[in-house]
Amino acid sequence: MSQLTEMRFPYETLDAWGRKALAKTDMSREEVDAVMQVLLATNLQGRDTHGIHMLTSYAERYKSISHRDI
Repeated sequence: MSQLTEMRFPYETLDAWGRKALAKTDMSREEVDAVMQVLLATNLQGRDTHGIHMLTSYAERYKSISHRDI
């Protein structure tokens, strides 16, 4: 049985990490701001199922579709 370790990071650290990761997509600054605000806010509200751990998944999905065609 594996043992989970709780890790806590300052808001600013997670925000910077997320912005750096999203910079590798073609998201606009406004989109990055919105994504980071929502992801971090959900964690702060205790809704960890939709929080910062979803960043990689969201970034991959974003890169896989052409937003210019929408």
